[in-house]
Amino acid sequence: EQHQLNPRQQTALAYVLEEGSLTIQTFEALCPQPSRRTLQRDLKQMVAKDLLCSRGDTNQFTYFLK
Repeated sequence: EQHQLNPRQQTALAYVLEEGSLTIQTFEALCPQPSRRTLQRDLKQMVAKDLLCSRGDTNQFTYFLK
C-alpha cells in the first residue's frame, strides 16, 4: 500500500527508521520552517495511517515505528 507522505513526513519517517524514535523537538530541528502545530499535524497523520505510534503526553510525545 502506497502512503501519500509530504516531504516533511518522509523526513520524519527516514529519521525514525535510522534513529528508532522522534520527538517534536527533534522534528522542529529537522524541519525549522513550518510551525510546531503543522509538524504535530504531520505526525498525527502518520499515526492515523498506522506508520508511527506515540508514547507520552502533550509536548513529551515520542514517536516510534508501528
